[in-house]
Amino acid sequence: IEITAGSAQMGSVPGVVLSIAAPDLPVVLWYRGPRWMSAEAAAGLFPIAGKVIVDSAASADPEGALRILDGFRASRIR
Repeated sequence: IEITAGSAQMGSVPGVVLSIAAPDLPVVLWYRGPRWMSAEAAAGLFPIAGKVIVDSAASADPEGALRILDGFRASRIR
């Protein structure tokens, strides 16, 4: 299932994903655009993802985007 959301709906996405995620199926988080990297919704989705894919070509600051992901990862480990 692919979920696409506009800026106004981004905060609702983690709840939608959690409600439809099946325990025996993988959750893959695909950051297709830079707006997700600064969204709180991204932090809400990161902990449930088994795999994260980032399209760094769309980011004005790919290294900064990776630092943000590393911060999400660090908070997930704790």
